[in-house]
Amino acid sequence: FAVAAAVLAGCGGGEKPAGSSGGKEVRAVGGDYVYTVPPGFVEEPVRGKLASQSESHTTAVGLTGDSKSGVVVHEVPDSTGARNVDELAAFVAPRFRDVDGKVPEPAHARMAGRPALRFDIQGRSVRSGDRLDGEAWFVLAPRGQLTVVSCQWPPNRRDKVAPGCAWVVKTLRVSERRG
Repeated sequence: FAVAAAVLAGCGGGEKPAGSSGGKEVRAVGGDYVYTVPPGFVEEPVRGKLASQSESHTTAVGLTGDSKSGVVVHEVPDSTGARNVDELAAFVAPRFRDVDGKVPEPAHARMAGRPALRFDIQGRSVRSGDRLDGEAWFVLAPRGQLTVVSCQWPPNRRDKVAPGCAWVVKTLRVSERRG
């Protein structure tokens, strides 16, 4: 989770996937987004620095009993100055470094019905130093917000966590107004 959070510190779809069990919807208090909890995942409390940022709206889901894997959705005021995803990529990409110190190339994608960026990440846990891989998705949301979906997993848990990440990305909706 720390990878996208570190980038942020420096700076809808609407249809459920096929086979959806109609999982619980997750909304951040005061936030502009909603998504559905993936099958096999549970809503997790948000702790630490992300929980204490007054202008952020953060939620998390994870596999039951797995503290090293999960998905965090984070919405913050956009301080990038980007007007489109190409400008967003120019701001965000240089702030990422993989385990070899290389800057990963962002992929253009769609999230919540909007143009988005997706980064494949190879990194290390800030706390333990263990290898953690994942994805980070960035989308410019309405009214000057930046919504980020940050997914992380140890290499041996990819097959369990990546489908949950894809589920959150597919079900994420960003509203045009506060509700």
